[in-house]
Amino acid sequence: MNITQLITELETIAQAQQGLSGLMYGEPYEINSQRNKEYPLLFVDRNVRIEGMNLKTRQRVYQLKLTFFDRYTRPDEAAIVSEQKQRDLEVLAEQFLHEFKSRYKVGGFPWKIENEEKIVGNWHYRKHQDRLIELSYMLPIRCQGECLAGTFNYPTP
Repeated sequence: MNITQLITELETIAQAQQGLSGLMYGEPYEINSQRNKEYPLLFVDRNVRIEGMNLKTRQRVYQLKLTFFDRYTRPDEAAIVSEQKQRDLEVLAEQFLHEFKSRYKVGGFPWKIENEEKIVGNWHYRKHQDRLIELSYMLPIRCQGECLAGTFNYPTP
């Protein structure tokens, strides 16, 4: 499985999840540069780190940063306490992560969440034009690679 297939799978789940408006894959600064987006939104940082490539088993571990964004406008701040807004976004994120986990277990997809019992999330508030609340996770995903070894043809002297 390669990064393109992995992002496509994340997008499939994001489009199917009720309450989530979709997925955006890109650079972190792009969350503010695109005006035609709806929230809550899943943002996948394109700066993916490959950690732990195993040449023997042809597996690699992608470190994906998944961030769930929602608006938290000034009127929201007056009417909704931040804990309630956090709870709603946290539930949405957990539903997504459980669905992602269940798809690889049931569907036999070639990936696995590493250390799935210890996934760490971080809260942030962004006070820029969209006034966002965000919940970010670093998700280590082990994938079976597509590399075919031994395909070189060396010229004979």
